[in-house]
Amino acid sequence: MWKITVDADQGFQDFFSWFTPEQAEIVANVGAQTAVTSLKERVFAGKGVKDKPMRYKGKIYSKEWAKIRREGRKKTKTQPAIPGGKTTDKRDLTMTGQMLAAVHAKDAIRTATGATAIVTVGGDGHVKKKALNNQFLTPWFGISPDDEELTANVMRDTMDELLGRRENK
Repeated sequence: MWKITVDADQGFQDFFSWFTPEQAEIVANVGAQTAVTSLKERVFAGKGVKDKPMRYKGKIYSKEWAKIRREGRKKTKTQPAIPGGKTTDKRDLTMTGQMLAAVHAKDAIRTATGATAIVTVGGDGHVKKKALNNQFLTPWFGISPDDEELTANVMRDTMDELLGRRENK
């Protein structure tokens, strides 16, 4: 998990003299939702926390699984059909969609000096274990430089809107 914090204790005391706790909560929630969306889009594109293609030392897929990814597999009594045509040279963490669907932002919590929202992986134990194993193999959960820049810009725009400093376009 990681925290999105909007807090007067982090050097923004003068700025927060104009900011209400409700507004800090709104900005933290917007930041967390933006971070979740950015993370999901990045992972869907096959990029890790360094904004580079997800790879790791060793084989990415077994020979059997790589063949299934390239050629596909027909449905059997015990296994679902899998369409082919997928790459085997980078990590793909979107096979079932369960792990990315479990990434979410918890509602912001007000603190004495601002608000904090948490981005985490929810779901059942199987999904959390899958997420942890994939994180160990190739770091994917976290805020990348591009995620951070986007989130900061959206939070800044939200603050400007809340304070009435944004020009109507």
